[in-house]
Order: sequence, then structure tokens, then C-alpha cells
Amino acid sequence: MLDELHQWIAEGESSHMEFKLQINNPVRIAQTISAIANNKGGKIIVGIMDDGLIVGLVDVAAQQQKIQEAANVHCHPPVPVVITSHEENYLVILVVSIPESTKKPHMVIKADGNQQIYIRVKDKTMPASKNIVKQLENEAFSTPSNRSLDSKEKAIVEYLHTHDHITIPQLMHHLNLSRRRARRILVKLTKERRLRVFESDKEDLYTLY
Repeated sequence: MLDELHQWIAEGESSHMEFKLQINNPVRIAQTISAIANNKGGKIIVGIMDDGLIVGLVDVAAQQQKIQEAANVHCHPPVPVVITSHEENYLVILVVSIPESTKKPHMVIKADGNQQIYIRVKDKTMPASKNIVKQLENEAFSTPSNRSLDSKEKAIVEYLHTHDHITIPQLMHHLNLSRRRARRILVKLTKERRLRVFESDKEDLYTLY
């Protein structure tokens, strides 16, 4: 398990991985838990710095309680997380495993009673727009595609590994495509749950799912 843990740490934060020094605010961590559940699932490692340095936790039981409160009280519907503890060089860390939800979208109930839906975009937790909420609702009736990508589709995914987003004009320039062809490819990948689209006043922004 430690070898796997080291691999996760080496890969760094992403849409499915979050590092936390410790949990102070259950509502804040509920945002990340719900966002990962609204995506493809993932993990939160607690007791580690953003650069991957393991520092450990002092009160492990209190941290576990805050995580459970976040997942079961502040997420609606509750998110079924699994918390495991790991020790390395006498330092204890927690790994919170979060499955991709079948009850999307999950929302966070804040202290003032307001509710907000969150998603992950790369290594950031962000509020979901109305368009994204609609996409999440539709996902309850769809399954991800497992077909092989063609060369142009692979090029888009590779581009998005090093860029926050891509627009239709950017794709036209990147792969020398017509606007119609570029749009058709991006829409197809979005329907297959490989990309997400963020509506914009100018050009829609497409990101990795």
C-alpha cells in the first residue's frame, strides 16, 4: 500500500487527487469531497503539504470526525467515503477514498443554509455553473464511453494535460480544422464524458472531465 501511496504523491494534485495539511473546516472539505464525487471519484490525502511532503497528523480521530461530518452532514446527498490511516516514519496520514457518485449532483449545505454544487477542474474545486449542473444531472442516465480515441481526439486530451482549457478557435488552429469539424469533435467528447464545457460570453471553454 505504501508503494501505491508514494505513487499518488509523486503524481501530485489533479482532478482526482487533493493534498491537505489538515482539516479545519468541515464545510470547506465538503466542497472538495462533493466535487470529486461529482467527477470521476478520487482521493484526498490529509497530513501532507501541497508539494507532497508528509508532515503527519496530531489528532487523527478528530480529523476523521471532521471528514465524516463533511461527507455525511454537509454533503447532500451524503457521500460514502472510506477513510484509511497510514504510517510512515512515525507520521500518520489519512487517505479519504471517494467513489464516483451515482447520485449526482451532490451539493454542499453551508452554515447559512445556502447550497452550492462544486466540480473539479484540474487541481481546483470550483462552483458549478447552471450548464455544468445540467450536465451532471444528465450523467445519471448515461455511461462513460470506453472506445479508443482517434489521433485528433488524443491530441486534444494531450493538449489539455498542459493547458487549462481549449476553445473551438484554439482547436481549429492547433489541428488545422474547420470550425464545424472542431465543434463536432468537442461536442462528441463532451457527450462521452471525456470533456466538460463551460459556457462563456465569447467562446465556450472545454476542459478535461
